[in-house]
Amino acid sequence: MITHSNQNRTASMFLAVTLIVAAGVVAAYASVAMSGTKTGAVLAAGATIGPALVYTALTAPLVFPFGALAALTPFDSLLNVSLFGTATRLLGLATGGAMLFYMFRTRRFVAPDRSLIWWILLTVWMAASVFWALDPPSSLLILPTVVQLLALYGIATMFPMDMRKVRIAVVAAALGGVSAAAYGIYLFEIGAAVKQSRLWIQTDSSTLNPDHFAASLILPIALTLIAMLWSRTRLVQFGAAVAALMMMLAIALSGSRGALLGLLAALLYLVIWDRHRLQLAAMSFTAGSLAMIWSGASLIERIQIAGSTGGAGRTDIWQIGWIALKAHWLIGAGYANFPFAYDQAFLSSYERLYTDWHRAPHNILLGTTVELGVIGTILLVLAWIGEFRMLRTVTREDARYPIRLAIESAIIGLFVTGMFADIMIWKYVWLAFILAALTRNVVTPELSGTPSSRSTGLPAGSTSTRPRLGTEASR
Repeated sequence: MITHSNQNRTASMFLAVTLIVAAGVVAAYASVAMSGTKTGAVLAAGATIGPALVYTALTAPLVFPFGALAALTPFDSLLNVSLFGTATRLLGLATGGAMLFYMFRTRRFVAPDRSLIWWILLTVWMAASVFWALDPPSSLLILPTVVQLLALYGIATMFPMDMRKVRIAVVAAALGGVSAAAYGIYLFEIGAAVKQSRLWIQTDSSTLNPDHFAASLILPIALTLIAMLWSRTRLVQFGAAVAALMMMLAIALSGSRGALLGLLAALLYLVIWDRHRLQLAAMSFTAGSLAMIWSGASLIERIQIAGSTGGAGRTDIWQIGWIALKAHWLIGAGYANFPFAYDQAFLSSYERLYTDWHRAPHNILLGTTVELGVIGTILLVLAWIGEFRMLRTVTREDARYPIRLAIESAIIGLFVTGMFADIMIWKYVWLAFILAALTRNVVTPELSGTPSSRSTGLPAGSTSTRPRLGTEASR
């Protein structure tokens, strides 16, 4: 009798052979018929590594494409692909498809967390607001991005996990932050990414906003700090400490005051709840001091002039936004319509600093209230609270507890950053939410005292807090 496991192995082997044969045909054609052309080179390269990537996506989607998505998230706006948006968007679509295929193939899934309900209700309210929006095309332009992010998040909340997969996801996110920081520091030091004395990465066709670049490093910093404090391997501790220092330096070079406040909030949370609080406080102070010294006087000057400039005009924007809120407080002016409500209020307000027309809110609470009213703001706050509390059942005895601390601190840091920047449709925010869901979804837990967890120094799982696992048999 052929078991379900044997059928899976047979299907996987057949798929692998088919991919290899197809790749060989494409590679041969590219090498012979299109020799010396860029198209031929691309086809040959794709045929060489493509089958391995496709096979990995179908059998281990956390390695690829999710690992690539997590690693490339800090570079998001630089990775433009004509006709398709960004490379991370394509990876996000591939990740969702690969996760769905894996769950259908294995007939295994996890019941999603209740926080998903709040995000769904918020998205439905966004879509409904199109009917009374000041400018419906603006809403319709952004809504597809919101739906895609929510769909990927929703799929991730059902994806079955074990601690090996969680480690892959965490390492990919940390490596992405370290790579982005190293790249930014290098460009800054050679003078290729300096604008107004800030780290400002640009290409011929795109720009990476320094505020979002810095905010994307908050989660990787939290993960590397936890790795440094909880790992029992000296090499991991040293590497994590160096990585955290590099990312803190990159934030300092970016000159982002909002991200800096977010990072401080994340560090404060870790100091309060992590048992290594003294080491963490000492390391954070030392790394922060070195980063400030290395970055020079630019960040200190930006902090000093924050009051006189109103946070680069933010306080004046918020003042006009408050007037707009009074006119749209109940159901809002329509999703993605803050600039239009701002324009209406602009003529009836006094500005200490002229901030121009059609401005973004630079505050997720103000922006949501103006666009979606108090109903939308309540749903947004409940969704964020749900994300923060998603891992509440992971106790101190659970070996996942260190990862819980890192993710919760990052969520707090990102929320604080969101008081000064519009972060809700940026992938680095949803990466933190997805990591929270994946960590919750561990369904083959290990106790914190098992040999595997002792040898790696990384968290395992808990038998008392695992989510329900659905299978064909259980249904």
